[in-house]
Formats: sequence, C-alpha cells, structure tokens
Amino acid sequence: MLQNIIVFIIIGGAIAYTVFAVIRSLGKKEKSGCDGCNGCDIKLEITQHKSSSAISYGCNSKSIKK
Repeated sequence: MLQNIIVFIIIGGAIAYTVFAVIRSLGKKEKSGCDGCNGCDIKLEITQHKSSSAISYGCNSKSIKK
C-alpha cells in the first residue's frame, strides 16, 4: 500500500510539472529573438554596434529597421 502512495505522488508531481511547463510556454512571449540568451555573442555584438548602423539584425537573422 505504501508503494502505491509513493507512485501516485510521483505521477501527480510529473503531471503537475507538465501542466506548469505547458502553461509557461504558452504564456507571455517577447518579440525579440534573443530572449533567454544571457551570454549570446550575437546579442552582445548587436548591442555594441547598434548605434553605428542604419539597420540592425536580430538573433533570428531578420533585419529590423530603426
């Protein structure tokens, strides 16, 4: 009987985590292709050269006009 309770707790936790992950992935998303990239070299290069060019490129390689 104790084994069944432990199994139900593990399965309940897995279901709860899955629901949480799905809700989080469907939630609010930013338009930038660089979200979640903390140490991305492309993002660093974009931010450094942002003022020097008329057109900047996002991390998803699409041109974005200023």
